[in-house]
Amino acid sequence: MKNNLKRISPLFVLPQYCDKGIAQASISDLEKIHGTANWELKTILTEKTSRHVYEKMGYRLNGNTMIINDNLTLVFYRK
Repeated sequence: MKNNLKRISPLFVLPQYCDKGIAQASISDLEKIHGTANWELKTILTEKTSRHVYEKMGYRLNGNTMIINDNLTLVFYRK
């Protein structure tokens, strides 16, 4: 069986371009090209802005986390 899971990793927007909808537009364009299902991504637990964008676009936490060190935990999303 072919694995059709798609990944977004990582996505960065320069600070001077934040809050302009660039990240959301980029993800929307990817989904238009490759479909809206079977996506996964991981992001830093404390990145509230990134997490808000992903959740607003329908990505949901899958319950998995990865502790890198005392200051860095990754959380995993699926759509």
